[in-house]
Amino acid sequence: MNLILYGAGKHAVQAMNEVEIYRKKGYEPVCFCDKDTQKQGKDYLGLPVFSIEQALSKYDDYFIFVTLWPGNVKFEVFHELTEFFGITKERILNFEESLKYLSCEYLQYNMVVQPTKIEWCCLSPYVQATRPKVELFTDDVPQSISSFQKLKEQLIRDIQDSKQTPCTGCIKLTEGYWSVDNKIQHIGFGFEYPCQLSCCYCHNRNSVRKIAAEAIKNQQQFSWTKFFETLENNELISSATMVGLASGEITCTPNKDAILASVTKYSLGILTNAVLYDEQIALLAARIGSHMNVSVDSGIRETYKLVKGLDVFDRVFENIGKYIAKGVRVIVKYIFLPQNSDDENVIGFINNCIKAGVKEIQISRDYSNPDALPLHIIKQIGSMVAIAKSNQIEVVMLETLHATDIDRLKEDCSMLKEDLVTNSTIPPPS
Repeated sequence: MNLILYGAGKHAVQAMNEVEIYRKKGYEPVCFCDKDTQKQGKDYLGLPVFSIEQALSKYDDYFIFVTLWPGNVKFEVFHELTEFFGITKERILNFEESLKYLSCEYLQYNMVVQPTKIEWCCLSPYVQATRPKVELFTDDVPQSISSFQKLKEQLIRDIQDSKQTPCTGCIKLTEGYWSVDNKIQHIGFGFEYPCQLSCCYCHNRNSVRKIAAEAIKNQQQFSWTKFFETLENNELISSATMVGLASGEITCTPNKDAILASVTKYSLGILTNAVLYDEQIALLAARIGSHMNVSVDSGIRETYKLVKGLDVFDRVFENIGKYIAKGVRVIVKYIFLPQNSDDENVIGFINNCIKAGVKEIQISRDYSNPDALPLHIIKQIGSMVAIAKSNQIEVVMLETLHATDIDRLKEDCSMLKEDLVTNSTIPPPS
């Protein structure tokens, strides 16, 4: 049976795990289709890219799988395929019913597990008040998850009733289509675990020495297996759910093996500092749909030591190269700070990325600093983007750049296009 994949974008890579399940059932991917005319006529992930009209005319016996990131655009595509093109729901393998109302992708699809709480939003630039959360009971995971779902559903109802909520006034609220089943698409973990570094912007600075033994013990008591079993038994997650591991530094986490064993069936977004190379993590991260994120934040050795607190700059880029050689999709992050916003660091960072084989970088700001970025940093961001793109390195700018920062980037840096500042397919930070 011919399988047409709708959407030749970054999330298609992550969706391939689910596509593979259908392929084993006899659905053979034959092409992508995409509205972007610049993609049409080319190949993507080894398949030709057509317009939807071309794909439908080429294949009479077909089924469709929509590879887009869960959200309003994906559900608009479902409506377009069924209502405009007359395609039956049965022909769309991952069709989901949706309703149109005011909400937010994080509220709908996100779960953030912190040391003592569960919430869905951790993007502080958007938050107008204290974020809604529920207490995390490490000895009663089902109760915590049930309380989380009830709080989320109540908040969505209150938003529709125009009641005052912690989300009132948030720029992320959007009138759009949202999945009826509200399955969790991303689960991010942010437990307090040791890390070899002491990054200048980290709230756990010098965490090797300062994270209390009690905090580590509490998280070791957390039942990862029970947590995922509860979500699965209540049909709150699917095979498309991505798990983000930002639990301190995963390579030196005391119960690393137990954590990794509980998440092997899911796509993973692994945050690591790459100070250590880990073969087990490399194998998991190299699977289709998974990725690794490494925050380097410097382009020269001296700045890395200043920002990160450890003189391992060369080793980090060497390990990044090792992961890439293993087939891992590695996204290297650069948080712009006063210490690293000069020509030597910007140019040095891109040169080291090229040497390591990096194909994607992620640009962000210091979350702990609420002020808009100064003009010289804005210009350096523009320079990094231009140099990266001229070397065929993709750039993602996190939404956590203030709207005013983005406007100034577009105004001051003519090489920046509208589509550069985008929702990342990378899960929100935890």
